[in-house]
Amino acid sequence: ERIEPKIKNLGNNEWKIFYTILTVGEYEIRASCTNRGPLPGSPWTIACLDPAKVTPIGGWGSLLDNNGKLLLPAKIAFDTSMAGPGELTCYVDSTEVNVEKQSNGRCILYLSDEELSKGEHSFDLTWSGLPISQSPGYVFVTGNSSAADKVVLTGRGLTSAQVGEISHFTIDASEALSGKPEVHMEFEDGENLPVTLLQPRPNELIWLASYNPHKSTGGPLSLSVEWNGRLIKECPLTISVGPAVDAAKVLCSGEGLRNGVVGRDIKSWIDTRRAGPGELTAHCAGPRKVAYCELYDHGDATFTLNVKPQEP
Repeated sequence: ERIEPKIKNLGNNEWKIFYTILTVGEYEIRASCTNRGPLPGSPWTIACLDPAKVTPIGGWGSLLDNNGKLLLPAKIAFDTSMAGPGELTCYVDSTEVNVEKQSNGRCILYLSDEELSKGEHSFDLTWSGLPISQSPGYVFVTGNSSAADKVVLTGRGLTSAQVGEISHFTIDASEALSGKPEVHMEFEDGENLPVTLLQPRPNELIWLASYNPHKSTGGPLSLSVEWNGRLIKECPLTISVGPAVDAAKVLCSGEGLRNGVVGRDIKSWIDTRRAGPGELTAHCAGPRKVAYCELYDHGDATFTLNVKPQEP
């Protein structure tokens, strides 16, 4: 966009330039004199900003309580696409708060109540140094809740595990706004067990945790998860560890494993006592039809398997 300036001659080789920019963006100013060429320093690059166009998605009203206060913790998404080239800066009590910049012209601000005392705290929000209109000057901490209370643990790996098998659980901190989990796991005898954390999407506060117990003789595992140094609710958790399972140690015997007659039960005997704890399943199929299978549990880790084939 070209801006037509107004030039006022002040005499003594001095001029005053007037111009009005109506649209945000970056502009280049070129100045030259007849028979002298460009002035020293020309061209200059300037930015036209409109901090009033930096607005929370949904408006400020959706973020305030019934008394018009901005309560922490809070997550605020700003639309800056119409504000011109600039940078969003935030301070709470003179401490700068990290702002996440996104490629779609949005900025995400995570305001935590961690390390803030209960009550009122100054809130300074600017766009390249210019104050943002309608932004509250203060934020408030009620002290009634902690971000750690909003972290949720899910998964089978929170209750039981098996020696030699990788167990998993999920840490979901989507409602905790900002931070990082710290996980500590140990056996009852005091030996630590490493836990691997994987964050599939860096912009989401969700972690996949995995661990692999190498013994069951050290007693149950104790799991503690902290968020920003605070233990989350329900922790520490106690996780039972079962011995290793080895399917190769399941023994099968009986005439039914060699041959049978269509329409008659074929019986065999299965011993899982040396294979470790687990669940036994059986499936038998012919060329075109599935054979009927029945497992009878004797209650001592041994089973009788009845198979009735439907076709030769």
